[in-house]
Amino acid sequence: MSFPDRALGSFLGLALGDAYGRPLEFISGARVRTAPVPIRPGEFVWTDDTHMSLYLAEAVLAQGPDRLNDDSFGNAVGAAFSRWLDDPLTRSTAPGTTCTAGVRSWRRSRDWRTSGVADSDGCGAVMRVAPLGIAFAGDELDRVAAISAQVTHGHPNASEAAVATCRLLRAALEHGRFDAELVETVIARQPGESVVTDALRAALREAQGPWDGWLDEAAIPAGDGGWRSPSALGLAVAAALRWGADFATAIEKAARINGDSDSVAAIAGMLLGAAGGSAALPSTWCDAIRDRPTITASANALVARGQPWIAVADLHGRRDRLEALAAWAEVHRPAARLALLGDYVDNGPDVPGVLDLILQLSAARGEQLVAIAGNHDIACSRALETLGTPEEAFWTNKWQRGHWNADGDTPSRYGAAAGDVAELAKRMPEAHRRFLAGLPWFVDTGRWLFVHAGLEPGAIAPQLEVLQTRPAREGLHYEDGRDRGLPAAIRGHTLDRSADPGWERVVVTAHSYHQPPPAWEGPNRIALHANDTPSEDVFAVVLPERTYLRLGADGTVAVG
Repeated sequence: MSFPDRALGSFLGLALGDAYGRPLEFISGARVRTAPVPIRPGEFVWTDDTHMSLYLAEAVLAQGPDRLNDDSFGNAVGAAFSRWLDDPLTRSTAPGTTCTAGVRSWRRSRDWRTSGVADSDGCGAVMRVAPLGIAFAGDELDRVAAISAQVTHGHPNASEAAVATCRLLRAALEHGRFDAELVETVIARQPGESVVTDALRAALREAQGPWDGWLDEAAIPAGDGGWRSPSALGLAVAAALRWGADFATAIEKAARINGDSDSVAAIAGMLLGAAGGSAALPSTWCDAIRDRPTITASANALVARGQPWIAVADLHGRRDRLEALAAWAEVHRPAARLALLGDYVDNGPDVPGVLDLILQLSAARGEQLVAIAGNHDIACSRALETLGTPEEAFWTNKWQRGHWNADGDTPSRYGAAAGDVAELAKRMPEAHRRFLAGLPWFVDTGRWLFVHAGLEPGAIAPQLEVLQTRPAREGLHYEDGRDRGLPAAIRGHTLDRSADPGWERVVVTAHSYHQPPPAWEGPNRIALHANDTPSEDVFAVVLPERTYLRLGADGTVAVG
């Protein structure tokens, strides 16, 4: 199950819970336990929880690709919610009074920091956060959660509950599970004792302790049945933990309460959908839900921003570093896709081992791994391809003299005589040759652009058109007039700190030395420190949160 599928499950799960709880929200007592919920197209419709989430997604998608700007995001949320307030559909979705008051306040002040209703920690702050958990991670996730809450809800409990909800959601998305251990981890990160912390602890007790078949609303602080953010989160967590093996049962239990039925069920739905993906959702419910294509399109667009990646700088025959990273990712970032930024051959101890491992990981992970070409890889491949042709001398000389350190030749790693390209052609497995020859020169994810060396400032599209053709050496000259054989985006150290605030992607590269490591960052640019010395560390970056990893010669993976 992939991160995109879990993201879709989360957004749809929110809508399904919201729609199930809609006819139950304003009834109570024995009736709320037995009232029918029609699950038919045209009747199974969501409320303001899902509606605001769709507008919040618009604010997320309006952000640039680079690091988050709090004011830009806060104002985008205010503007999106203002459009929500004017939407003719809104009046039919039972919009909350605090949400509408907060949006009107933002319209007057245009200040997201002060627009929220000061004394309100209502559940509107947490019911709509699915787009945030899909699109953000790390410190940025905490910030967008708090900002989104502040636009409409000014009480600190609202922001704290929104942050906790987003942390739970992101963890479920990345790990594909929702359980007590995950909740305990989020509790451990709480800023201190608070009603939000109490609600989460009570949710664990409620999920694990004696019960009479229904949620005990009074047991979850502040005992208000989910009308406030802390209790809405606590009740949803308790339902998701207690009945999470069956989505429909969990949603029914979350919704059939005397409080805010649709919001508690919506939160439970987003958490369980994140853990189980779309396969966990009842197909009849999905078929009946209103505007499923709109929700699907929104979730897919958010994935382009929030999909976890680990980008890895030049490996140069250091198989042990890649093995250590793969093992670390399996535990700590199991949903992350790996992006290998090129230069697998030359100057390291185990070039065959690196290529074997990449092929094994690719077979096991499928689209979860992408690898692009570096200048060393292309030089190797072209030296092999041009044997016996007029180009042989150029590429053999270019590879030998321009890419190998002392004792760093690739032929000897395959058992050929040092520097013997013709013998290497006989010894290198066909799978290795096909891999090197078939490497793309860049990968564009929609937010991140992975390329080996860099791009020139200015429009990206024309540069990618050139790289797409995988040009031969004719016409590829540097300012000194020397024929380098490859375009600067693959070979050029002159681009090691090129950046452009106007780029519509963050360009992520390796190839060059940057002191101090692990990377140099500029506008829309991450340049990982790279080296080709066997004893030195290899660097990687976890995206989107930009956590840097140091892959040591001792097999360790150091974070930060």
